[in-house]
Amino acid sequence: MKKLITISIALVLVLALVAGACASKPPAPAAPAPAPKPAAQPIELKAVTYLGSGTSSTDAFKEWVDRVNKRANGELIVRYIGGPEAIPATNQPQAVMDGAVDIVSISSDQFTKVPEAVVFAISELTPAEQRKNGAYEYMVKVFEQKANVHYLGLTEGRTIASFNLFLNKPINTPKELAGLRFRTTPSYTPFLTALGVVTVNIPLADIYTSMERGLIDGFVALPSSAYDSKWYEVTKYMIDHPFYMGSTAILMNLSRWNGLPQRLRDLLSEESKSWETASEPPGNQKAIEGRQKLLDAGVKPITFSTADAKSYLDLALDSRWSILEKTVTPEVYTQLRKLFRK
Repeated sequence: MKKLITISIALVLVLALVAGACASKPPAPAAPAPAPKPAAQPIELKAVTYLGSGTSSTDAFKEWVDRVNKRANGELIVRYIGGPEAIPATNQPQAVMDGAVDIVSISSDQFTKVPEAVVFAISELTPAEQRKNGAYEYMVKVFEQKANVHYLGLTEGRTIASFNLFLNKPINTPKELAGLRFRTTPSYTPFLTALGVVTVNIPLADIYTSMERGLIDGFVALPSSAYDSKWYEVTKYMIDHPFYMGSTAILMNLSRWNGLPQRLRDLLSEESKSWETASEPPGNQKAIEGRQKLLDAGVKPITFSTADAKSYLDLALDSRWSILEKTVTPEVYTQLRKLFRK
């Protein structure tokens, strides 16, 4: 009996020691959680415009940027860095070709490496019609082959003629323009020269002071731009026969374009196409409102006779087609007339 009690006590002590050891043993450490995947960095595209803020073209481009960024939802960000104050307009074609900037919204006449681009201004087809008949795809290939850029679309889809001649001398016929001095760009020089005008190359920003000092007698501009720039303060008359369509295009560095995932290329293409359609009504309305604002500010409209108006507008188109014929091959010229004339 005594021996049994001794064994029982020993067994209790052993169990107590085992239980104590188990109780004091620290729990096994939990397996470390996997490191979180780093958040994907958004793809950023730097963009510039050839005109500054407050102009119709730049405002339209900024709306396109907003639409793209909203739909991209952070995966892609188009960052507008400014107008000619960021990169001078004359340097922007080379900047986007070299990749110093990713996207430009620029007038077609600035892209001298692509003489075909002036056809945008004299096209008789709307942007939607250009996409339907193959004109858009044709120009995509031309820009890629000649300038290392991808043509996304037009900055504005307006479908009414856009530009007017402004001057400080009252005239009754187009012939009276001969000998007057007008500020020009490559877009307008053929037409002005055909009218007998003396063309003067001055920066856009110098139009106001040049008119004020009598260094030039007139200039070509969008009515909305003339109003926004307050050129009505130094301009008395506007020839009320608008000509040429908007020719500002959205162009992207080709290497940057090719480096984007297909879904983002699709996004940019789709937004550019839809923006041409969406911007048509407000673009047309701005042209109408710009004209009215100038009239309200005191600029007087000059209206030619029906015959003179027709010859004036025909000359605007024919002079540009004539220059284009001299700068491209006969085959290209024939194709452009087929694609951009009705």
